[in-house]
Amino acid sequence: AATKTVTASIFSLMALGMKLGEIKGSLYKGTINTLANEFKDLPKKIEFLIKNNNDVKHAARIISDIENIYYYAKGSNIGAAKEGALKLTETTGKRVIADSSGEALHGTFASIKPNDAVLEIITGKMDDENSCKIALENFNEIINKRNVRYPIIMGSSGVITSASPDMFNRTQFLYVPEASKDLFPILTTIKFQM
Repeated sequence: AATKTVTASIFSLMALGMKLGEIKGSLYKGTINTLANEFKDLPKKIEFLIKNNNDVKHAARIISDIENIYYYAKGSNIGAAKEGALKLTETTGKRVIADSSGEALHGTFASIKPNDAVLEIITGKMDDENSCKIALENFNEIINKRNVRYPIIMGSSGVITSASPDMFNRTQFLYVPEASKDLFPILTTIKFQM
């Protein structure tokens, strides 16, 4: 599917979900208003992604000679990782595997080799029930245990600045503007397509 198809589908389903949540009474008005305001900010964030793509160019140079690439994500970003993996495989012929980061240590982890690239989407703020901290720790465990030479993190500035100095020095970062976990897949899908 084209980027505009995927992102429009996510956007439409979110809008439908918000309306159904409002009708059913399962979403509070404040939540709906917050999401609606975030929807309004999306065009600016998308424009920023498109104009500021040096990180994507650098990551593309890194993976250009790599045959096996692993994409990991949690929650609503798993679909974005799978879409990104499909697009990269389709356009380059590379073997790209997308999986839940929660399942990585129980499955695909065993097939990662040092010369493979491993990309993890880490979203949210560092104070979100420590989920970002745990994701960074899990990612660090994967790259250390498998001696990964090409680690890549796709995340917002809060995630990037929370990386340990050791991780920060050896990891390529793909910046995505801050967004709620519900809207982040729209931005990560665009970043993957780039």
